Amino acid sequence: TYYWPENATLTIIGGFDKQATLASIQQSYGNIPCAVEPIPVIETVEPEQLGPRRLCIERAGEVGVVAIGFKVPSGTNKDWAALKLIEQILGAEKSGRLYKSLDDKGFASDSFVFAPQLRDPSLFFVGAYLTKETSHQAAEENIIGALSALINTGVTEQELARAKAVIKAQTVFERDGPFAVASEINEYIAMGDWASYITLPELIQNVSAETVQQVAAKYLVTKSSTTAWFVPDNSIESAVVNSGFVQPNYYRDPDNIKTIDSIGVSTLTQNKKTNSID
Repeated sequence: TYYWPENATLTIIGGFDKQATLASIQQSYGNIPCAVEPIPVIETVEPEQLGPRRLCIERAGEVGVVAIGFKVPSGTNKDWAALKLIEQILGAEKSGRLYKSLDDKGFASDSFVFAPQLRDPSLFFVGAYLTKETSHQAAEENIIGALSALINTGVTEQELARAKAVIKAQTVFERDGPFAVASEINEYIAMGDWASYITLPELIQNVSAETVQQVAAKYLVTKSSTTAWFVPDNSIESAVVNSGFVQPNYYRDPDNIKTIDSIGVSTLTQNKKTNSID
């Protein structure tokens, strides 16, 4: 449905002869036919979320998790410059606000912030892997506390400058080499705006502390949140019920029969049609 030339991107990076390269592209790809039917355009828009959502999963495991996802706009929205700074300010290793609220205080063995910038509206994830002594409620309260402080008091100029410097350095490392450059440009094309490869780093450096606070207050709100708890349950009953999740599931050709002998060695019956074994 979607894998057709008019829905693909080819990016050439490096020193090359333009005419010779275009001729080579034409030779290699020119004979591939276009889509036989118009490629569908997704027009469905998710309705506004009218209140917080919650879910809890209880099954066999070792580490409890609390994660909160907040609705954020598509990647071409102008607020992403500030959202990228918020991601860094909250989630920076050792110095981020989430680390100081959770890891430093022994509430979490690790905390995380993940904000994918996509073509469609996405989620801004904030969460933590809990220590054995920490309740899910306590961890959630600390996460909400860190977000509320950002919304209510904003960020300092020093904190903002540090975040901008880290993002600038990361951008340089992520663009080290022609393959990395091509990959990142293609990601921005897929997102919907190739020019963001150039403009987004510049926009990030121009974001003010006031804008960071305003964008945080706009998106990190309870109304548009989904909170998830993973609660480890190591009872015997849970282990039995969830055993299918922790063992590999293989596809088996119905023409092949697999048996296990008394010492656990697999005996495979040949497929009579192909004379092959599964």
